[in-house]
Amino acid sequence: MAPHLADSQRNLIHDMIVGSSHTASTIADVAGCSARSVKSIRSNIRTFGTARVPWNGGGRPRSITPAMLEALREHLVEKPDQYLDEMVVFLWDEFRVLVTISTISRTLKSIKWSKKQCRRVAKGRNADLRDYYLHNLSSYSSYQLVYVDESGCDKRIGFRRSSSITAGDIQSRILCWSWIMHPSTAPNGLSKCVLMLASSSCTYRHTRQTLTRSKSSLPS
Repeated sequence: MAPHLADSQRNLIHDMIVGSSHTASTIADVAGCSARSVKSIRSNIRTFGTARVPWNGGGRPRSITPAMLEALREHLVEKPDQYLDEMVVFLWDEFRVLVTISTISRTLKSIKWSKKQCRRVAKGRNADLRDYYLHNLSSYSSYQLVYVDESGCDKRIGFRRSSSITAGDIQSRILCWSWIMHPSTAPNGLSKCVLMLASSSCTYRHTRQTLTRSKSSLPS
């Protein structure tokens, strides 16, 4: 097996091919190599623009291209609580490329993104929102109020407990909706069982929703 050409030889051959019209045999005699090596370098220059063939990496090509990864990162900045299967759907909708959940998980780990526990921040801490709630509630009489028990369950459609963020960051999320199915209580007794979306910061909205459903049963 012939020894590899030194970098100085390759640079000399490259300059002679680009800067003159010498034959392969003449260049080979000057550079001290075979004419076949000169022809190979000339083909590389014509195809790739360099004397060496660019390295294309090993193994199969990546399923998630850099453009797809950048789009996924921008999507997670807006919606960090996305599940892995929802990321699969996003990439399919945007690029028509079907990737696996494990591929997305490995890709996020490679850029040091991980799932972190969300820190729950209640909207009720906002004094302005509390005053706004009392202002809206002041237009109702006592017999018009219907209260729903706080019991409920947070499933996937409710509060999402983790977010995809970069390593070392902390994610804070405002409390979101949960499903509640419980009898509502009014001054004249129990109303019909109500199934609605609920959160600790939207009592006024719940009151209006429940009021419209049980308005016929209230005293005039």
